[in-house]
Formats: sequence, C-alpha cells, structure tokens
Amino acid sequence: MTAAAQIEATFRREHGRILAALISRLGDFDLAEDALQEALVNALEQWERDGIPRNPGAWLLTVAGHRAVDRLRRAATHENKAKKSVWLDTSGAALKTALGVRGVNIKVNAAELGEALGSEISNVDLAISAGRKLLAQGISSIAITLGKDGAVLIVDSGVWAAHPPEIEVISTVGSGDAFLGGLAFALEQGHSPKTALRYGIAAGATNALHFGGGIVETDVFDKFLDATTLQ
Repeated sequence: MTAAAQIEATFRREHGRILAALISRLGDFDLAEDALQEALVNALEQWERDGIPRNPGAWLLTVAGHRAVDRLRRAATHENKAKKSVWLDTSGAALKTALGVRGVNIKVNAAELGEALGSEISNVDLAISAGRKLLAQGISSIAITLGKDGAVLIVDSGVWAAHPPEIEVISTVGSGDAFLGGLAFALEQGHSPKTALRYGIAAGATNALHFGGGIVETDVFDKFLDATTLQ
C-alpha cells in the first residue's frame, strides 16, 4: 500500500478517535482540527520517505499534538513581535500544554493550576510561589484566581494580590470570564498591571451577583473597584 493510500485509510478509520483525543487534550476544536491536518501533511512527506509506521493512528496523534504546541508557540511569538497581549484561559490537558509554551499569558483558577502542576494551591502565598516558578520557565504573565480570596497577578515587573469586597454571592458562573475581561480591558486601555488586577476582581465580583453570567453593571462595578484592596 502506498503512503497516500495508507493515510487515506487511516484517516477514514481513526479520524474521529484521533480528533476526539486531541480535543480532550487541547480543549480547542479548531486547534485540534488544524493540528491534525498538519500531521496528515507531515505523514504524506515522511511516510513516503521513511516508510509507513507500525501504528499509523498513534503516529498521527503524536505528531498532531506536537503541531498543536508549535501553533501555540508561533502565536506567542507573533504576539510578542506585534506587541499585542493575548490571554489563554483553559484547564486540564490543554493547560498542561500551554504551560510549556514560552511567552504566553495565562489566566487560571487555583484548583485548575494545582491539578496541572500536581500540587495544592489553596492560598495567596502558594499561588504566588507557583506563578513565580512558571515565569521562570518562560510564561510571560499569569493571573490566578482564588474565589473569595481574590486573585494574584505575577508579571516580570511585580507581583500583586487583590481582595474583593465581601458580597452575597448568587452564582459564580461566568465570574472567571468576567475577571479576565476586566483584566484584559484595563491592560488594553494602558492601565498598570496592579490596576488591571483590580478591574478583574471588580468585574468578577459584579458578575457573581447574578444568575447566568455575563452581567456586569457599571455602577456596581465602580463601587467594587473602589472597594477592592491590593497587597
């Protein structure tokens, strides 16, 4: 069987399984699909030259995983050259992949990060310690949320912890997204990292006053922004 015929047969037989495994690992359908397509192109070149591997499906899955990491690295490099800030908010296997990519900005909650690193992150000090280690490994910046205990932001220029005002939480659904939205908006507007952290805390707390997520009322946000403390 020619390499092209083997690739077609493997694609038809194992496409669904490989794609599902990649999505589970990466947490991103588009990234998984693009990475698999790149792996198929690599297979056509390499299998013609070196022969068909013993387990074609496993080969495609492994190479597609590598291509996904390459894509994340290229995105981080492009971000740095264009002087744009792109934040990644993910968990599970996709987070583990992202932690190995230099130059990315990551927003994550303490439980998700603890699972990825294999250690408990239950307070501000542990979050700061974990964040500093990740910066030393090449992460550009990391924001770690800690629920009612607030969040920490670790960047090259400093480390800050912010604490929200006491509120009666209705629902935390969407509060992580609201936090990242507030943080990214403030940074885009030219605010300092510590001010951006306060924006994130205020947005997340405002969202927690509602069911459903995605509701941030400006008057409440302004009130919570004033009441958010830094250390």
